[in-house]
Amino acid sequence: MIFLGFADDVLNLRWRHKLLLPTMASLPLLMVYFTNFGNTTIVVPKPFRALLGLHLDLGILYYVYMGMLAVFCTNAINILAGINGIESGQALLISASIILFNLLELNGDYKADHTFSLYFMIPFFFTTLGLFYHNWYPSSVFVGDTFCYFAGMTFAVVGILGHFSKTMLLFFIPQVLNFLYSLPQLFHVVPCPRHRLPRLDPATGKLGMSYSKFKSRDLSKLGELLLKVASALRVVEVRRGLEEDGEFMECNNLTLINFVLKLIGPTHERTLTVIMLLIQVQQRQGAL
Repeated sequence: MIFLGFADDVLNLRWRHKLLLPTMASLPLLMVYFTNFGNTTIVVPKPFRALLGLHLDLGILYYVYMGMLAVFCTNAINILAGINGIESGQALLISASIILFNLLELNGDYKADHTFSLYFMIPFFFTTLGLFYHNWYPSSVFVGDTFCYFAGMTFAVVGILGHFSKTMLLFFIPQVLNFLYSLPQLFHVVPCPRHRLPRLDPATGKLGMSYSKFKSRDLSKLGELLLKVASALRVVEVRRGLEEDGEFMECNNLTLINFVLKLIGPTHERTLTVIMLLIQVQQRQGAL
């Protein structure tokens, strides 16, 4: 994943490569799980136990889920990025949450698995803490895709081999929300620019929403319907205008950072990072 991140920083890989390569990289991890554990039985959540029972054997579907988890974790931090301190900050908070969860579970039935996770997470936390110090606004270090992919796969490894892959997703709720909000652009139902960073206003020094601009005729029927519904629900800002070559449309880029800016308006980058990390902290309290 470090190599993939470096290649992405240098070569600007396409999104399909960012999905294919982590999938291939997760195969050795899944083979280790199959060889050493091979357990595909999950504990059914309480609302569904009357229908499915206490335990459910998913078989091959469990490996599909773990492979998808590895791909998601690898890309989740990378697509919630773009302001000083946000990438290292969210990785720091996720690792802290995992450490706390492991410590709380040490007296349970899976002590060895949580001890295994701590062997990875404790050094990861303190090295990321040093990185966060230098990555905080104004940043003197750019973490890039190299760190984002490395951090995401580290979380996937401890979640899968530590037997808490379902719990791991609870620590990624802001990333899950960001992914769901980004889906129309990630799958190009709505045009997606190469970079979706917030836009800096040099006059005020504040960040505001960035926009994707495209011709109305280039938007598919599905994309038009999605934007119409999202605009009615006030989760996306859509603007229309006329140019010499026809009607154009603009919508804010579909990231959680831009959505927060839509709610609170233009704000300083340091303040925006603090708000995003507070969202991460608040979600951690609910998960634990």
